Amino acid sequence: MSKKKNNKMSNALLVCISVTLVAIIAMIAVGAYGLNNRDTVSYDDDDMSSLVSDVSSTEQTSSETTSTDVSSVSSEKETSSIVSSDTSSTTTSSDKVTSNTSLPTPDDDPFIGDGQTGERVCYLTFDDGPSGKNTDTVLKTLSDNNIKATFFVVGYLSTSKIKDVYNAGHTIGLHTYSHDLDELYADTDAFFNDLKKISDVVYQKTGVRSNLTRFPGGSSTAAMKSRLGADGFATVKETLKEQGYTYFDWNIDSGDTHKGTSKDYVINQVKKGIMSNGKYKDNVCILFHDIKKVTADALPEVIEILKDAGYTFKTLDSKCYNYAFK
Repeated sequence: MSKKKNNKMSNALLVCISVTLVAIIAMIAVGAYGLNNRDTVSYDDDDMSSLVSDVSSTEQTSSETTSTDVSSVSSEKETSSIVSSDTSSTTTSSDKVTSNTSLPTPDDDPFIGDGQTGERVCYLTFDDGPSGKNTDTVLKTLSDNNIKATFFVVGYLSTSKIKDVYNAGHTIGLHTYSHDLDELYADTDAFFNDLKKISDVVYQKTGVRSNLTRFPGGSSTAAMKSRLGADGFATVKETLKEQGYTYFDWNIDSGDTHKGTSKDYVINQVKKGIMSNGKYKDNVCILFHDIKKVTADALPEVIEILKDAGYTFKTLDSKCYNYAFK
């Protein structure tokens, strides 16, 4: 009897261990799937070290969004875009790599309007943050050069630095809360529920509503069209307009999320992007990601190149040239 009892206990123990291993493997698989569906941004070790510190605060900030923190704002201010009390938002101054995304190149000129104003204007835009030290480095570089930029923020990482970005005088745009393509584009209601969620987070942190937005992957992404279909795709854009939003794409991709990217690659992408038929473009809107260390490293030299080319730096708003893919 004792031997049979021991055998039963051993079998039960083996079953428990097997079930535990299966559960762990399933959790890893689900986590990998979730990351793969957050569009196409890849992380290297340096990026991850910056993001790890954000994970612990994500649970806290997620729970914060479920209730209104009345004490953090005196009153709700409806504005056309989020700009801090610092009103000086402009500053004047005279390898083969495989892309993770299918994006137009600068030479494709896939934008509405020609964007030629007779003035060289540069809009520096940063997506997918804010993160930890990489965003801090980007903010310091911008401050050192007295430049204001536009940050399209998400909510699935930490949102603790949104207020820091806002207080530094930069414009805040909405890049959706989840940045998860399957979740976002399940249907039109899912998209606008997600957009409201990040809007509420930004309002909670700053006391201001933003009406600027950018689609993960851009407005012409195949991921959006394949999930929503032509009608849903058109409905999202039309509803955004009805709700007072302006969405922005870009006409220069810095390449900071391309596989095999480097500081020099990012710099060269910008150098090539600002040229058209041997001349500088009048209006450029450059896509960066402040969660990327390579962006933080390349930004000082990129700014010097743009200054030498005579660009004025401005932040996006609903009245400026609309960078939108055709």
